[in-house]
Amino acid sequence: MPYSNKFENFIFDLDGTLVDTAPDLSIALNRVLDSVNRPPVDVDQVRHMVGGGARALIVHSLNHTGGLLSDDEIDKLHQMYLDYYSQNIAVDSKVFEGAERLLDTLAENDIAMGIATNKPQYLAKKLINELGMSHYFSSIKGWDEVTTPKPHQDHIMETLAEMGCSSENTLMVGDSETDQKAAHNAGIPVALVTFGYSNEPIKSFPAEIFVDNLSELENLFVKKP
Repeated sequence: MPYSNKFENFIFDLDGTLVDTAPDLSIALNRVLDSVNRPPVDVDQVRHMVGGGARALIVHSLNHTGGLLSDDEIDKLHQMYLDYYSQNIAVDSKVFEGAERLLDTLAENDIAMGIATNKPQYLAKKLINELGMSHYFSSIKGWDEVTTPKPHQDHIMETLAEMGCSSENTLMVGDSETDQKAAHNAGIPVALVTFGYSNEPIKSFPAEIFVDNLSELENLFVKKP
């Protein structure tokens, strides 16, 4: 992972980058599918359906298990999913290996950190709070709290604004083409993790950095005097 730049600010994606949320997402999804007599989707399939938001996850899974329903029926399933997931958001979700070590190192060196996620804001904040990680981040921006979500640059720029930072010397860390495009649209480099939820080969995207473990990013920051 050769890279010469050092960064003063880090923005992270959430699902598939910092936290393996697929176990809890799949349980919520399968409750919804069962309510309309559809077979369950396994957790590995869910990992490759995440990224476009909860409604898109439901649409993907309906297509996969027998075909779409009406928009009204999908809206009801979406709300059922959100209600259940909100109440069971951190039962089996786990922080990825290396994440806490990286966040601790950055925090110890006063590096600004934010989250830009296509999860709804209230769910993103609830997940981070239940995992005991809120103290790391000066901004958490869900798709519904920005002008235009990822891959648009607005998501990155508005997260940075709430962090009190500029895009200069900022690194985006994600797991998908959406993250790569959002970073480059904002004019910042991106590090992509190889263990995330991308449904395409992650190294097919034009990222500056690829890592197998988040702790590999430990040295890519500007140490404060």
